Amino acid sequence: MSKDSLRVAIIIGQDGVGTTAAVWFAGQAGQRDDIEVDIIDLAEACLPEALPVIGGRVPQSVQDLAPWLAEADAFVIVTPNRSFPASLKNAIDWYRDEWKAKPVAFVSYGDESGGLRAVEQLRLVFADLQAMTVRDTVIFHDHRGCFTEAGRPLEPERCSTAARNLLDQLVWWARALKSARTQEEEIMSVNREIHLVSRPAGEPALSDFKLVETAIPEPGEGQVLVRNTWLSVDPYMRGRMDDVESYIPPFPLGAALDGSAVGEVVESRSADIPVGATVVHFLGWREYAVVDAAAATVIDPTLVPAQAFLGALGTTGLTAYTALTQVAPVKEGDVVFISGAAGAVGSIAGQIARKLGASRVIGSAGGPEKGKRLIADFGYDAAIDYKAGALPAQLAEAAPEGIDVYLDNVGGSHLEAAIGAARPGGRIALVGAISGYNEPVPGPGNLFQAYTKELNLRGMLITSYLHLFGEYIPQAISWLADGSLYTEETVIEGIDQAPAAFLALLRGANTGKMLVRLA
Repeated sequence: MSKDSLRVAIIIGQDGVGTTAAVWFAGQAGQRDDIEVDIIDLAEACLPEALPVIGGRVPQSVQDLAPWLAEADAFVIVTPNRSFPASLKNAIDWYRDEWKAKPVAFVSYGDESGGLRAVEQLRLVFADLQAMTVRDTVIFHDHRGCFTEAGRPLEPERCSTAARNLLDQLVWWARALKSARTQEEEIMSVNREIHLVSRPAGEPALSDFKLVETAIPEPGEGQVLVRNTWLSVDPYMRGRMDDVESYIPPFPLGAALDGSAVGEVVESRSADIPVGATVVHFLGWREYAVVDAAAATVIDPTLVPAQAFLGALGTTGLTAYTALTQVAPVKEGDVVFISGAAGAVGSIAGQIARKLGASRVIGSAGGPEKGKRLIADFGYDAAIDYKAGALPAQLAEAAPEGIDVYLDNVGGSHLEAAIGAARPGGRIALVGAISGYNEPVPGPGNLFQAYTKELNLRGMLITSYLHLFGEYIPQAISWLADGSLYTEETVIEGIDQAPAAFLALLRGANTGKMLVRLA
């Protein structure tokens, strides 16, 4: 056997004639010195008939078969009848990456069609798995009488010629695709990540960040390797760039930043999370991350796009929901004011306020175009352009009888204007203060009104409310499904552009959630 031999897995979809055909074909392949054959009988694999729920534990029998499929350079599927057997489709469904970018050939048997109808259906299935199917096939008609008792075809010359042609194609494609996979693996062996190299003095600059290449890390026991596909870009990260202890530690210099991310598990050493699962975790700002299985949450990207779990279905959406239901609860008929209304939290909060019974929802954003979007798309009744004039006057015009609830994403002059406009007993949720993240801004000069009006000003850290995910996620999914919750994303492409995306976020250049797409 040559060191350059290809490993070909012959998969028996159904016993009986299928076994005879597989053994005969293995003999044909064994005459070549460039092929090493494994025969996989699905009757012996004992794969469960029911697939698990998303993120469910992978059965041992599935784990046992996976290496045989992963090590194969090509596959030959032996299938009967007008449609392929359930056992074969079940086996295909249990795996994904094991089939990807590999050639698949078919040996079929049946009556008049010789199993070709099953083959054509299987071509569609494997195409969806990004496998390449070989056109030539080996066909056995009249399967009950196409082999001798010794297991030889009744038409040996025709069948042997068909097998040679099939194997020639299979070997050519196997070598080409193996070479392509090897090149891709070499390219993908490098991990790129964004490091913080200096602490910003005021507004951050691109020079505070550096794109660094490292080796892709190896997962340990109980860990998974995740290829990140989406990164979340969030204002709170600015505070972590200063060397100041807070509710969350500062970013160390010369190390990768982190943040929420969504990605695909490409290697797993955890029985709880299989390869191919889509997960949310907190090691973003890098292309590959090793994550403790306990720190990764498996999500179902068939329900909504995966990146929604960084926005409306992530802490962004939960922040909007919690602020208006727990921290500054909206009551029926309330007038609600929200700053940063076109941002990630604000664009969702306006719609939630309406769902909670607010009679009027007012939003503040920068520029007339964003103001139009607030009213047209995000559920607001009125929009304030904070760049166009004094906030107190604009807020008084939008809410002449005052406001009951204020969700503060900005701080500074917005908070002062809200305190001035608040009715007695008003509620204020202090969620963020982006206006003061780069440079300190004066506190509200009218803070005394907080006690003369008996206002409730309450700060919130979303980490204290994560237990509400179980209540919020089903509700938010139903809103997204029925179209009553509209979301928008500002998407920047590539890990190298993540710092630029962050600076744009601080300038208010985004509408909705700011994201970086890696794949």
